[in-house]
Amino acid sequence: FEGCTTVDSVKVEVLNDLKIYTGLTPNDDNVNDVWVIRGIQAYPDARIEVFSQWGQPVYSSVGYDDPWDGKNEGKVLPFGPYYYVINLGNGEVKNGTVTLLR
Repeated sequence: FEGCTTVDSVKVEVLNDLKIYTGLTPNDDNVNDVWVIRGIQAYPDARIEVFSQWGQPVYSSVGYDDPWDGKNEGKVLPFGPYYYVINLGNGEVKNGTVTLLR
């Protein structure tokens, strides 16, 4: 086998890990004023929904160009836990709670 070469290919798929922060403190100090979801820009068709503890929708978007600021229709929401569902648009769904602190 002297002088022989072999060529092959490998497909490398880079997965964008999401880092979903579990709290926000919208008090206009420019620290944690909006809900941060790192890596979400890799999923431009993602649907993000946030619900109150009673199941009422308080935030919804496709893509995350306008992050949730702890308000619903411009009104400040009470502190406490909120439930989120993030459908990444590729069959993967993330869900959990995010806490709004005042």
